[in-house]
Amino acid sequence: MSARQHSLDGNLTHRLASDPGVWLSCDDCFRLLDIYVDAAIRGETVEDFTAMASHLETCQACREEAQTLVQLSAADSGVDERSVFERLGLRSV
Repeated sequence: MSARQHSLDGNLTHRLASDPGVWLSCDDCFRLLDIYVDAAIRGETVEDFTAMASHLETCQACREEAQTLVQLSAADSGVDERSVFERLGLRSV
């Protein structure tokens, strides 16, 4: 019988090594996303949202929702979306 080998890409390795102590469900993320993005648009600190940042780093669906919300909210507020993406640690789309 041969041994099965798996390779881990950098993203998967990072997700497996992430701190499980800061956990946020997708439902909680969607519920708090408006507050998180609005705070970033107003230029307020978002460091208190460590669970949100951690969740968005590892959850593609929530990250895409956040990116879309940043684009829409920044346009409505007349704010440069690139600065909001940078403040939140998100890649612009």
